[in-house]
Amino acid sequence: MKKLTTNLKQIAATDKLIFVFMAGLLISASLLIWQAVLSVHPSNLRIWYRYASFGENYYNESWYYMIAFLVFGVVLAFLNNLIAVRIYSQKGRGATLLFLGLSIFSAILGLIVLSHVVGINQELI
Repeated sequence: MKKLTTNLKQIAATDKLIFVFMAGLLISASLLIWQAVLSVHPSNLRIWYRYASFGENYYNESWYYMIAFLVFGVVLAFLNNLIAVRIYSQKGRGATLLFLGLSIFSAILGLIVLSHVVGINQELI
C-alpha cells in the first residue's frame, strides 16, 4: 500500500494528464454513485426495467436491483484508480491512458443506462 501511495504521488507530480484522467474517472463515477443513491428508494417495491430482446417489453424487478449501479460506481471510482496506478508503474503511460479512458467511458455508459432505467418508471405512469 505504501508503494501505491508513492506511485500516486509520483504520477501527481510528473504526469498531469494521467492525474486529470484519474480525477475525471473519480468525478464521473461519483456522479454515477450520486445518481444511484438519489434514484433508489426502498419504498418502491418494484421498479421498471427494459428487456430489449424482442421489441419493447417492460418488466419490473425489486428495488435493490438498482444497488448494482451503486456498487459499479464504487468499483470504478476506487479500484480502477488503484489499478491505473499499478498499470502506470508496470506498463507505462499509454496503457494507463487507455485503461482510464475506457473506465471513464464505462462510467458515462453507466450514467446513461441508469438514467434510462429510472426514466422508464416516468414513461409508464
